[in-house]
Amino acid sequence: MSAYTYGSLTVSLPEHIEITDTAVDLPRDKAKRLARPRKGIERVCKEVADIMDANPEFTVPGVSSMQLRVAGMKSENIKKYVLDITNACKAIKQQSLLYDDRAYELVRRVNTQVKGEAKYNAQIKDKFEPLFHYFERTVKKTEEPEEA
Repeated sequence: MSAYTYGSLTVSLPEHIEITDTAVDLPRDKAKRLARPRKGIERVCKEVADIMDANPEFTVPGVSSMQLRVAGMKSENIKKYVLDITNACKAIKQQSLLYDDRAYELVRRVNTQVKGEAKYNAQIKDKFEPLFHYFERTVKKTEEPEEA
């Protein structure tokens, strides 16, 4: 297994899956220009390689049946991991939403209690100023100087 670390995340992939420096540093504009083959490219690579092997008189300069097989297998193998990572990312995002929801629920409960007590104890409002600031409906804008 090879491990690839991105920020605080480490992903372990089998040795036959290689993440190249080119893939890591691929600019967005170049990624947009890459071919987007239809589904089934892996199967077509294998079938064409079989046809080329059965017809040795047919050759394509710079393309062998083995290259086709390897390219197709790499394309097929990495898709499994892309799907797994996509699903893991979805689960992590949903867990983040659950954490946010719980934190917001607790802060609202504290806010309700503090607002109730602030009616009778003005000092508590000062102590919980960040809480009141968080729940303000409008963000205060800095005053701009009037033009002369």
